[in-house]
Amino acid sequence: MEKTIDNYIMTLKTGVPELRNHFGGHGSSSQSSSPSIYMAEYVLHLTATNIVFLYNVFRDYQSKQN
Repeated sequence: MEKTIDNYIMTLKTGVPELRNHFGGHGSSSQSSSPSIYMAEYVLHLTATNIVFLYNVFRDYQSKQN
């Protein structure tokens, strides 16, 4: 299970941040493009899914500690 979590963490580090960097999350440059609505929705849903997943993992971990 630990290896699975490690792989998941690597996915978190490369998924949304990579897309954010691609579309200029730190401000617009003359060469940046606006993300499409479907890409923005994808990033939003991916982030929400990650939050819910991490919360559930944490809750499960806590219940096993008690």
